[in-house]
Amino acid sequence: MPRVSVVIPTRDRLPLLRQTLATLLAQTETDIEVVVVDNASSDGTDAWVRACTDPRLRLARCEPGIPQMANWNRALGLARADYVALYHDDDLYHPEMVARCASVLDAHPAVGLVHTAAIRLTENGTEARPVRAAAADFVRPGRDEALRWLAEIHDVVPSSTLLRRAVVERVGGFVEDRLYADFDFYVRMALRADVAYLAEPLVHVRLHPHSTTRRFSPERWLEEVGDLVPRLRVAVAAGGLEPAAGWDETFRCLRARFAGRLLDAATALLAEGAERRDLVAGYVSAARALDPGAGTRLRAGLVSACSGPLCYGAIRGGRALYRRATRRRFRGLQAAAAPSTRAAPPPDTPRA
Repeated sequence: MPRVSVVIPTRDRLPLLRQTLATLLAQTETDIEVVVVDNASSDGTDAWVRACTDPRLRLARCEPGIPQMANWNRALGLARADYVALYHDDDLYHPEMVARCASVLDAHPAVGLVHTAAIRLTENGTEARPVRAAAADFVRPGRDEALRWLAEIHDVVPSSTLLRRAVVERVGGFVEDRLYADFDFYVRMALRADVAYLAEPLVHVRLHPHSTTRRFSPERWLEEVGDLVPRLRVAVAAGGLEPAAGWDETFRCLRARFAGRLLDAATALLAEGAERRDLVAGYVSAARALDPGAGTRLRAGLVSACSGPLCYGAIRGGRALYRRATRRRFRGLQAAAAPSTRAAPPPDTPRA
């Protein structure tokens, strides 16, 4: 059995997949398997992978195609090693990515998820600002990280993670019909095990035009968040956390963060000089429905009053105020919450 299983769901991105696989087959950790899970590609992906001679590389093909998250879950199910990396088919990995993350899991049996900083690549291949969760490496109680991700910011780059398979099996994989599936998955992982982080960027993540937010309607996002909050409340209870008033505020912060994403989408449309005022209005209305707080009201008012890209500076000012208010709310939650007195149990230890 290999030490690490690297699984790569893919569909019709062979030129990018070739580059990704080149970085993975050059890892300093050689005791790995690399499983390409091809979701009915029509660009010759299956033939190209079959022609590769590296014995660590194998192909699993879905025919006909299945939804994206179903393919991600299938990929997780094909992993044979105790450590599993679900990597993206268009990102580039540092030669020591797998070895360093696996060493963290070796050294910390209570850790179920380790992630790293990442460097973003623009469409033309230039490096954008790195994505960092902290300035230094850390190992933290997973419940503390889950609270931070819910209330303040979710700063896990999905393609930077290495997972302990025992925890993945307890959590149950990704929700297959929701846009927030990766966020929901990592919160549930953190509620079951501790979280580690490496501050050195070990992956280059490609940026693609238009955010996920703008690809879907305001109505779809209202439906998504309306489903996510009760689902995560159940996950919190299943994680053994005591009911507390602070969790109500945590989920209010989460709704405010999604409202902020919708206002970001509306702002981006205005900054581009978009004529779709109906869509801008829809995002603003959905944001107000998600969060009636003062910060959202301020930003929504700025966006609604804006007539085009010349107002972008004013909107950015409102965004800065909004984010400062979010940080203040989270610090208040931290102060009110009792400090963690113990780490999460090892992943193979049943909870009482």
